[in-house]
Amino acid sequence: MLTRAGCDQRVGELLDRLSADCQAIVLTHPCHVNYLSGFLPSLAVLNEQKLSFLVVAADGQTTLIADNWQAGAARACQAHQTLIYEWYDETRPAKSCRQLAVRTLLEHLRSVHPRLRGVGVETSALPFEAAENIRQLFRNVTLNDISEPLTEMRKCKHEDEIESIREAVRACEAGFSAVQQELGPGMTELEACASANAAALNSAGLPIVAGGDFISGLERCAAGSGLPTSRVMQAGELLIMDFFLSLRGYHADLCRTLSVSGRLVQEQSRRLAILDKAKAAAEEQLRPGAKAAQIYKALPDVVAGEGLAGQFWGHAGHGIGLDHPESPFIVAESEEELEYGNVVTLEPGLYLEGWGGMRIEDDYLITTTGYERLSSLDSKG
Repeated sequence: MLTRAGCDQRVGELLDRLSADCQAIVLTHPCHVNYLSGFLPSLAVLNEQKLSFLVVAADGQTTLIADNWQAGAARACQAHQTLIYEWYDETRPAKSCRQLAVRTLLEHLRSVHPRLRGVGVETSALPFEAAENIRQLFRNVTLNDISEPLTEMRKCKHEDEIESIREAVRACEAGFSAVQQELGPGMTELEACASANAAALNSAGLPIVAGGDFISGLERCAAGSGLPTSRVMQAGELLIMDFFLSLRGYHADLCRTLSVSGRLVQEQSRRLAILDKAKAAAEEQLRPGAKAAQIYKALPDVVAGEGLAGQFWGHAGHGIGLDHPESPFIVAESEEELEYGNVVTLEPGLYLEGWGGMRIEDDYLITTTGYERLSSLDSKG
């Protein structure tokens, strides 16, 4: 989980990136509130209109504003102070969560910053009524969009973020282990998905948000992606299992292609070996300063060299963290370069009409000299 030291470090880094014109920062997007405070709204709370703010003062002190149904999670997070507003007490009808949140925000800003001149905000996330009320309350205030420095910061993960991703990877791997043990003819794609979700949830010991591709058979595998269905899998078929999940707000994203019968036939093994070779070629380039476009190129080059030119399409990988996908994007037209602290995926695939498809994917931390593979599954799951 995110630590107080990690959150304080990120707060300090953000403040260093901003001009002195920002006397306070108001964060609204749940990813960024989590990023700087470790606060995640509980999945058990039914109110879909819940609204929280994180206010960052110029001295680095953070104040979380959340509703009373989130009080437990709020007080357990890493913010220096919490302000809880009463939304619903199960005695009287619930009030407007948004209005209460905005009112609490304004009261806090007025008490702490009576002459506020500049506020850093995420313009795409700050509710309109909050922006308008801040402008009315502080007549000469300027709202400065800080989305870009936040996005840049998030590329390079801190130690507590990396540990959160490791936890997510371990839970994800548990899902693969369960499916590999249970997979067989007669099982449906939905049953495989349910097995993966249950195993990941039990491994995590915490609520998760999970999804992915669970596709079997020639046509569905050749398409490369798709939600699980009630399709019954047959002997000799493949299951592309691209399973991803979010735990404590951080993501893991892994993929394996599994034989429904438990054993790959000769041509399936040959093409899986091509994907392993392509992924290994891309892994050799994973280091700070490596160009994303060059890493991408390694994958189709290997595939083409094996006589399958044109059968690799889509991206070769992407960043993961608070979002999935996020920067850096390992695609043909990228101008991005890898940096120390990035966490990225590599996911070569082959998709052939009339034959089907295969894909494998792993997660990597970019270190000072190269990479660390965070996932420990072998190529067959």
